[in-house]
This record gives sequence, C-alpha cells and structure tokens, in this order.
Amino acid sequence: MQPLFLRYWIEDRSFNCTLIDCLDHLNPQDVADQIYATYPRELEDTDVLIVRPSNQSLSDAIDRSKYTPFSERAPRASVHLLTLTHFQPTISENLNTDAEVPVIDLNSREFSDWLRESELREYMQRSDALLHSSPNFLYRSPSNAYVDKFLRVGNIQTSRQAIDAFFFWMAAFLKDCGGILTETWSISSIALNASRLVERYSPETHPRVRVDTLSLYHDGSSAVFPEVQDALQRLSAQDKPILVLISAIGTANSYSRLRRTLEQQGNSLDRFVFLALFRLTSGSNVDALCDLSRAKIAGQDMFALDLQSHAQPGTKPVIEIDPRTYFPLQIKDTSALIRKPATVESEPFFSTYQGLDIISVHRDALDLNSQKLRHHGIDIDVEKMLQHPSFSKKLSDTVKQLGICPDMIVIPPHKAGQQLANFVRNELHILFEKDVDVLVHPNLHPTDERTPKERISNFSADATILLLDDVSVTGGRLNRYQANLRKMNFKGRIIYLIGVARPEDRKIWAVRERNLRYRAGYGRDAQHLVRFVEMILLPDWNETRCPWCQELEGLRILSKADSLPQTVADLIVERQTLLQNSPYGSGLTDNAVWRRESSVEPHMTAGSIFLDYKNAKDADVIGAVAAAIQQLRVRDNERLGISFPHATILDPSQYTGNKDSFNDAILWLAILKGAYRNELVRWVDQAERDRQQAVKELFLLKSELISAESKITQLCVQLEIAANILTRKLPLPRFREDELENIDPTLAELIKMITLNQ
Repeated sequence: MQPLFLRYWIEDRSFNCTLIDCLDHLNPQDVADQIYATYPRELEDTDVLIVRPSNQSLSDAIDRSKYTPFSERAPRASVHLLTLTHFQPTISENLNTDAEVPVIDLNSREFSDWLRESELREYMQRSDALLHSSPNFLYRSPSNAYVDKFLRVGNIQTSRQAIDAFFFWMAAFLKDCGGILTETWSISSIALNASRLVERYSPETHPRVRVDTLSLYHDGSSAVFPEVQDALQRLSAQDKPILVLISAIGTANSYSRLRRTLEQQGNSLDRFVFLALFRLTSGSNVDALCDLSRAKIAGQDMFALDLQSHAQPGTKPVIEIDPRTYFPLQIKDTSALIRKPATVESEPFFSTYQGLDIISVHRDALDLNSQKLRHHGIDIDVEKMLQHPSFSKKLSDTVKQLGICPDMIVIPPHKAGQQLANFVRNELHILFEKDVDVLVHPNLHPTDERTPKERISNFSADATILLLDDVSVTGGRLNRYQANLRKMNFKGRIIYLIGVARPEDRKIWAVRERNLRYRAGYGRDAQHLVRFVEMILLPDWNETRCPWCQELEGLRILSKADSLPQTVADLIVERQTLLQNSPYGSGLTDNAVWRRESSVEPHMTAGSIFLDYKNAKDADVIGAVAAAIQQLRVRDNERLGISFPHATILDPSQYTGNKDSFNDAILWLAILKGAYRNELVRWVDQAERDRQQAVKELFLLKSELISAESKITQLCVQLEIAANILTRKLPLPRFREDELENIDPTLAELIKMITLNQ
C-alpha cells in the first residue's frame, strides 16, 4: 500500500495531491494510521487528499464518517473520496470542514485525465515495464518492427493495488459488457480482476462476466483464426457487447488484423468495444487509458515515450520479443566494478566529516516535540557539522556572498534548523548590524494561526525572506514554503539556503533548483536564489528501502519460527533490540554492521578510494560506499540496475572476499548494505551458482582474504552474511553438516533456521 504523491499545476500555482488506496482487509482508521506513520511530512504538505475506498465500498453510497481519520492525519488538506457512480469515476465534496478546497474542479475532465494518467504512468515506471535497448542492440517486436523500446504491460501486474487501479479506470468501458477478450494472456490478471470486481460492484447487471484470452500476437496468419473463433464462442453465452482489451497499441497493425478477423468470421463490429491500456504513438483512434505519446496532460508536463522505429537493424544485434509471452528471448547481465571515478565526488565529503558521528544510519528525523518527521536510512547531522571548522567556514562564506540582509528567516521546527538559524543570524548581525526575526514553522500554511499571514502579504517587492533548511533530500519542504508564500501573495524575493543538498541525481537537483528559482514577471537577475553549503549524492532510503529496516523485518519473521534454539533466539533478540531502538536516538554509527562485541574491527586501512581511513566509523564507510554506488545508478552509460533484457549488476568479486575483492572486510559489508537486491543477483544460472559458492566459502572462512582476518572480523562478516541471506540479497548456500560443525555453534544453528524458513 504505497500512496501516490503528485503535483497539479494551474498556471504558475501548484498543489500537492496525494492518492491513497484503502485495501479490503484494512479499515480506514488503520490505513490512515499506517500512512501517517510512514509519510508524516508528505501528509503535512498535502493540499488535496484523495482517498479511494476499498473494492467492497466503491459505490458512492458509503458511510463517509468512517473516513474522518484522514482529516485528522492531514488537517490542512481537503479530503475527498474517489468512487464510482454509475461506472463513472467521481470525486466527493470536501470531507474536511477545517480545510479550504483549492481552486481546482476535481470532477472536471481535465483533472480526471491527469489523475488517471499520472497513476497508471506511476505503476508503469515502478514495475520496469518499459524495456529500453542500449546503443548496442535493438528489439524486434512481435509485429516485426525494429524498435529501441518495448512496453511489456504484463510486468505492471505486480500488486493488487496496481491491477485494482486498472479496473477502476476501465469501469466505464465495462458498463454494458458481458465478457472480456484480451489480445494477449500476459494481461490476463488485469482482465480476471476486472471481471471479479465488476461482478461485485454491480451484481444485478453483471452477474457473470466471462474472460478469455488469445495466446499469440495476432499477425494475420490463418493459425490464429481458430483460436479467435473458439474464444468468441466461449464468450457469447450472453447477448452483450464484448470488451476487447489490448495491452499497448502502437502501429495498430494487430488491432486492424483482429478487426478483420472478427468481420471475416461473420461478427458485427458493433458487438465489440476496443480499449488499449496504453497508447505508444499518436495517430491511433482506439480508446486508451494512458497515452504515453503525450508530453502534456491537462497542461502538466509528462514523460513522453519517444518510440523510435528502424527499417533495418544494420549491424546491431537484435533481441526477439516472444509473440506469446511478450518477453525478450535473451536475458543478459554485465558486471560493474566500483572504481575511483565513482568516488571522486564523494570522497572529500566523507573524508572531511568522518569519525564525528555526523553520518549515521537507520535514524528517525524528529521535530522540536520529538515527533517523527521521517526515517532516514542514511542521516546527516547538520547540528554536528556546524561544529566542524570546514563546514562553518563554508557557511559563513555563503552568507557573505549573498550580499543581502533578509527581512525574515524561516526555519523548520527541529534542532538543526534552530542551530543553523542561530549561526546565520549571527553572521548577518556582523555583516549588517541588524537582528533578523526568525520564524519557526513547518510549512507556512496560510490557515495556520502561527503564520504571520498579514505581515507576509504586506511585504513589498523589495523584501526578502530567507528559507533555511538543514538537509534537502526531495525538496518537498522548500516547495511547500514556496507554494504557501505564493498563496499569501508574497511579492518579494526568496533565498533558499541549504546546509546539505543530498539529491539522488544531479539532473533531478537541476530541475528542482530551476523550479525554486522561478519568479514570475522578473528577469534573470531578480529571480529567487538557491544556495547550498555541501552537496552529496545519496540514495533516499525510507523504511521501505532502509537495509536495517529490512533486516529487522527479516529477524522478526525468523524470531517467530517454531523450535528456535535458545542461543539463536538470544542472538536475534540482541540484534532486534538494537535495530528497534536506534532510530529514536542517534541511529547507528560504529555498530552499523552486526557485531557481537564492541570493537574497532572490522575497520578501514590506508589507501582507500572511498575516504580517508583514520577515524572512519561503520556509518561513514557505508555512507561513502552508498554514495559511490549511487553514482553508478545515475551515470549516462550502463547504469547500475535492470533495463530488460539487460541488467548491470555489481561484480561479486568485490564483496565475496576473493583475490579481486577490496582488502577491507568492512567494504564488502558496506557494498551489501548499499546495494539493492536486483543490483546483486546474477541472471545466468551458472553465474548465480558461482556467486552462491563464493558466499559459502566466505561464510566458511575459506575465501582468500577472510582467512587472514581476526576472529572478531570473521564473526562480524559471518553474521552480516546471515543477515543478507535473510533479506535475500545473497543466495542461500547448501551447507553439509560437517561444514557447519567447524564454525561457531550459534552461527550454525542460525543458518539452519534461515534455511528452514526460506
């Protein structure tokens, strides 16, 4: 259950819109509580909260009082229910009487199109359904076209939430239909789910909606005719139209052939309703739920699919798309090595700030009332950075370079913001002999009684507000400040001053900075200013992606196993307790990897490409390695990750302790913490078996480098391997009893329990 956080624009004003699904097995109170626990800041920033009730309650005639918990969790957002009324999507009036409704016609065709397309595009992007080629090869699609991209819609069927969304948006096309025919079995889950839900939604008119599928791309050959005929006979029990569901339509060749086949078999085309889930190119007149060829929807910029066809592949290798499965017939992976170019940008940062507990992992960000704002897999403490001479000098220089004394400073409600404001305010006093007012506020919402709305509205165009933020990850807080200042008709200039900018990609930051700078009606020299003291590219890990949260969940599941030996239970409880408690305090620093006793081992040695080794703690090393891996994820060529039918994965030699590994064991463990599972798993069976054997030898201390380490380091590595097997980043080796007899008995029992529970 993952909400969608979207932004809707009307001219130069933007509104944060959140779409939340209620699942059948949870009541609205539980959903509201779970969403708030994971995304408190996002709910705080929401202008329009749209809640789609569970599939048991999609009718508009529902008890709306059950949804008041959403108003309590997002008190400043207008709250609306998204339901079906006579098969048409409908958005209710505002259920939150304490919040204003933004100037948006939520039931307009424009907004509905934007919401539908935004949601379906999100599921496409989450699922890696769009297969990209590389400069080295092309695809040959089932239509025999040579293309650089191929959309396999079947990949989107990864969750109940996704396939339920398709039903919701295609409901209007099901209103009069008695059956569904899919042009490929690869989208059969979407069709079967739609049949089930439409029967539940309107049992009087749709007591049974039959579903049938074609198993092969319709290429016009006579071999397809009998299959189409058989499918139609099975669907024709009721004298109602049949919905023909097409996964994606590009050239429309398959669609045209299917229409001809239906006519040739004596069918009236009036009996059929054609619907494509996705449209890939412009020009087709078939209805589509999501048009990927459009760069703008309801005036909003969208990703447009630039589908390039090639008459001939030339000298490029061709990968065939199977006409039955719509999946590439060849799958390959390439190993990537972490080398010095990936660490050039991040090494100075981590070398400068190491050893001072500035970098921690698995930590919650708290406000001044000790309420959780969000979880950080990797946390940067600007409070402690302010005590470092390098950071304080850079911050002082940045303030001087502004050359402006602001009329007001606005900071978020947490300690780091206060410390940052104290420093900047003191610098401004030295420069301008003026004490600037500081306003502590989470978002500057106009309806908040703490917001000096009248004062801000009365500022002249020459006024300046300085927005301070300690760390900017997604830019959400700064965007919210900007949007609310615009709502109050603030006419002056905004300066955004950020302690540490830590986006996932410099290109993303460039877009974010451009949006923040924009000041309507003013030239380039009078635009808003964006300044930061430090920048570092890091992955954004919330609870879902935080490696320690994943480890904790794995330990929780394992702890419930039957017949858990007491020694293993004690080991798990010890680690669980640490992982459960650390987010509420200072996070993990020198104990970020699984240790059984306090020690500086494993540790860094001289000559590392990641950071100066002298005082580095676990969190420093893991942060530096995670930054290097992030560079591999965003580089222009051969990016780390999956781009079907090709995957670029981290070379196992760098983390399995053989002769080609890094010399320091802590780096092997940091790589495993910093990488995602799909960046580690080999696609070729033999290569994955080789990785499995390398993991086994590392665990049994037989690999070339681990055998030379101390007992403390060896034990730490074995525990971390067990944790990574538990979270499935590493394959589970099969150990013989005699092999396990030679290692620590508790470790041997731990591996046995993991084996039994996988």
